[in-house]
Amino acid sequence: MGYPDGLPNACAEARLAQDWSALLTWSDELLAKHPEDASGLAWKGEALARMDRLAEAEPLLRAAVAKDPKIAYAWNNLGRCLNEMKAWAEASVALDNALAIEPNQLEALFNRGRCRFELKRYTESRDDFRAALALRPDDPVLVENLRQAERYAALPAPKAKKKR
Repeated sequence: MGYPDGLPNACAEARLAQDWSALLTWSDELLAKHPEDASGLAWKGEALARMDRLAEAEPLLRAAVAKDPKIAYAWNNLGRCLNEMKAWAEASVALDNALAIEPNQLEALFNRGRCRFELKRYTESRDDFRAALALRPDDPVLVENLRQAERYAALPAPKAKKKR
C-alpha cells in the first residue's frame, strides 16, 4: 500500500472489530501523515458516523467518495448520515452508489429501504427490505420494516387532484 507505518492495516482491523474509537484514532493518525487519503477520510467518516457525530462525518464521507467513488461503505455511511438529516432523495442516490459497487451490502439495502419509504416509494422500499431480509433472515427490525413497506405498497395509489 505504500504506507510502511501499518496505519491502513490498523484502520482495517479496527473497522472489522467495530471498534469505532480505535478507528477514529488510527484514521486521525493516518490523515495527519496523508491528509488527502480517500480511505483515511472514509474510515474517519465511518467512525464519526457510528459514534452518531453525523455533522462531522458527512463532509469527510463526501470528500472520500469524491476522491475514490468505489468505496462502497463510504457511500453507505454518507447515505445513512443523509437519512438522519432527512435528505431522503440525496440519501437514495448515495445508497444507489453503494449498492452498485456491492449489491448485497445488507446495511445499504436497509438504509435505502428507509429513505425510499420516506420518499413514499413503498414498492421499492419493500424490495430493499426483502433483499436485506434474505441476507439476514429472522431479523426483527427487518421483518417489521418489511411489514410496514408491504402494508403501504398494497394501498391504492392516491388519486391526482383535478385542476380547477
